[in-house]
Amino acid sequence: MLAATPGSVPYTYGQILGELEALEAFSSLSGRLQPLAPLRNLLAYEYLDLRFGRVTRFVEGGATAVGELAQLTRAWARERDEPQQPEAPQPAP
Repeated sequence: MLAATPGSVPYTYGQILGELEALEAFSSLSGRLQPLAPLRNLLAYEYLDLRFGRVTRFVEGGATAVGELAQLTRAWARERDEPQQPEAPQPAP
């Protein structure tokens, strides 16, 4: 999605999520995705025994944002797969 838009290439998970939040199609997620980036390391490196509270907070609040991200991503992809209809000319005032 980010590769399909002009701009710089993000290097971290936080930057990727921040850039997604900045896209118009994902603006409803503004401020809700980027804070979830550290959770990736917790899960990937199995730090659960040390930081279970963070995982609990994600389940309580962040999971909703991830679900919404999935829905918005599907809608975004559908828009790009469907042929664009030309806009109807607007009547002159």
